[in-house]
Amino acid sequence: MLAFRRTHAFLLTIAAALVLTPSPAQACNIPVFKYALDRWPSDPYRLTVFHRGPIAAEHRDTLKTLEKHADGDHPAVVLELVDLARNPDGIKGVPTPAATADLPWLVVRYPAATRINVPVWSGALRAAVPASLLDSPARRELARRIQGGDSAVWVLLASGDAAKDAAAEKLLRAEVQRLAKELKLPVLTAAPEDQLPGAADRPLKLAFSVLRVGRTDAAEEMLVKMLLNTEDDLPGRTDPTVFPVFGRGRALPALVGAGITPENIKDAATFLAGPCSCEVKRENPGVDLLLTANWDRAGTPNPVSAPPVPAGTLVPIPQLVPAPTTEPLPTTSASPSVSPRHLLLGGIGIAGLLAAFTGTMVLRSRWRASR
Repeated sequence: MLAFRRTHAFLLTIAAALVLTPSPAQACNIPVFKYALDRWPSDPYRLTVFHRGPIAAEHRDTLKTLEKHADGDHPAVVLELVDLARNPDGIKGVPTPAATADLPWLVVRYPAATRINVPVWSGALRAAVPASLLDSPARRELARRIQGGDSAVWVLLASGDAAKDAAAEKLLRAEVQRLAKELKLPVLTAAPEDQLPGAADRPLKLAFSVLRVGRTDAAEEMLVKMLLNTEDDLPGRTDPTVFPVFGRGRALPALVGAGITPENIKDAATFLAGPCSCEVKRENPGVDLLLTANWDRAGTPNPVSAPPVPAGTLVPIPQLVPAPTTEPLPTTSASPSVSPRHLLLGGIGIAGLLAAFTGTMVLRSRWRASR
């Protein structure tokens, strides 16, 4: 049965790839990792703060730190305040704190586009919370590496079993180093209007690295929760777990335990290095992590890079700068300004989205089959 599932998944992958593979007349061949970095603004995490009556001054200062990151065209978070004195039942879709909860109470949820209903984290809103929620040493390193030229950073969430972790890391490092040399990037055949700004000055290269994160590292509690809650069965697993992270902090579905294989690693790397034939971000696999980096200055030092700070210290993180572009939508009607090429793209839009969805499901099913 397992062999059948894998063969069936492989055939579906080939079929999806054939539908999605663009020709020079249909779509640009910019690699997925590069297109995501330059064109996909991060989706904001949803923060709900429950309180009862006026908020004390000490908590207002903490809220200001969160509010700073809820501003702009592409905020890191969206913030909502709920007064339980006026709305004792809370709001739909957000777990209401218990009557004995220490208010104000913060509930952190994934971006709405993920449709993940499990909260990332919930607890009393204290002065140290914004720093741990918005930033951490591993996330700073993730952003630094991607902005420095890494196509993807393979986050290895250690299990705590030294032997298993060492074996998983050895295999992962060997495979990503080999794939970075062997995989070929697509030949750029984009039409002039689809070329990324400054592309000619930034020659493409394929580079992968591995970042090991301790599952019980207190400084990375939020990051660990963000990763593990992306799939229902991950929180209960104790195996080494790998998340390929690319773009502006987008994590692909996890490779877990026995699923950390050369074949599955190659699947993910091939997807990242392949042409981004579907411009709609939400039809591509992955979940955005909360990284407060200035992505519109890619190629420059990460502005939040700094040595680790003591627990409880608020980290001043610069506000995000609005991204210069938004996700283009398929054109469905003709006008004097619409080229025949874009009319063709509009005509195949639905087929492309369905194929992208199929590819996403195939990717996840193949990886799950090996767990």
